[in-house]
Amino acid sequence: MKDEKLFNDGFVNFGDIFSKTIEVQKLIFESKKLLDNAILNKENLKKIEISQNDFNDDSIGEGSYALKRIDQHNKEISKILQKIFNNFQLNEILEKYLGKNFKVHQISVRKSSEDDKGLGIHQDGPGQMNLVILLDDNDDIYGSTVFLKNSHLINSRAEELKLLTPPLFLKLYRFCLSYISGKSGDICLFINRTWHGRYPSSGKKSKYLMLISLHAEGTEYGSEYDEWYDDDYLGSLPNSKFKDRINHKIGTTKISDKIFLINDSSSKKISLSFEEPKKNKIGNISLLNLFYLITTISIVYPARFIKRCLGK
Repeated sequence: MKDEKLFNDGFVNFGDIFSKTIEVQKLIFESKKLLDNAILNKENLKKIEISQNDFNDDSIGEGSYALKRIDQHNKEISKILQKIFNNFQLNEILEKYLGKNFKVHQISVRKSSEDDKGLGIHQDGPGQMNLVILLDDNDDIYGSTVFLKNSHLINSRAEELKLLTPPLFLKLYRFCLSYISGKSGDICLFINRTWHGRYPSSGKKSKYLMLISLHAEGTEYGSEYDEWYDDDYLGSLPNSKFKDRINHKIGTTKISDKIFLINDSSSKKISLSFEEPKKNKIGNISLLNLFYLITTISIVYPARFIKRCLGK
């Protein structure tokens, strides 16, 4: 049932079925402490032995902060994540969607602060998915990742339609949006082709979560803004699925120092089938999404035309 919801909606909360056997409270405490310390020392990250590339603030939206490679920066977090990725049921679902040789890239903790301005609707790379661990109870839309449910079945990408909209549109179309509600420690999954953003904060509280970027076989991954895991850290890990997933030198072909191609196999990858939903005869978009497309086009396109005319 949960798997079906992921396929149809583009996102799902699995609850605590994959986190019952891990030290959830320790994971929450260590993750928050690590990011808060980075925020406190953001002007001098070398002092706490964190790379500048691992820390993001305004680049992911004003009022939001993120720290990447958190497992490399904290042994307790690393141990707990190894247990999560050794879960047979979870691996079975991930391999069905991403292929047996899928890779893990960014493992980050994010804070949406009281003055978070939000992040506009967008999509990520082909076949990409995100594993999310809620580090706080999430019972309202404010500061949450929001989705246009079922939008991974829209045949064209938001970028192709020139509909990458600013956070202001989130408030305008709030009634069209869904968010993942749940308890701290819940493990969630979403398809990054699903149109998503982050709703502005209410100004009352901060929210933390962990985001783990997952990449399908046959796709390229990496970024000029990110660093690969250090060899010393990888060498310290016991042999496990987790170690293989985060090591960019295993099961890949080098494109450049920053970009690697994940070796393909014959296994089916559901996440990639969504890249051409019409061709693969996967579902239909909802009337709500059709309304969103028509009305945003009717607002955005004329506004851009007027702006260009005024700029001449």
